[in-house]
Amino acid sequence: MERDGRSMTRRTLLIQQLIISVLLFGLYAQHGENSSGQNESRKETG
Repeated sequence: MERDGRSMTRRTLLIQQLIISVLLFGLYAQHGENSSGQNESRKETG
């Protein structure tokens, strides 16, 4: 039972890390695109 519990916890932790990384990556990509667009427009005007 202990082994099963540990394996499950490890799997859940790995899954959580993957989900969090994907969510953070998606948010970072969206913000990056928005910030990059603004920076490019500013650079052009500047």
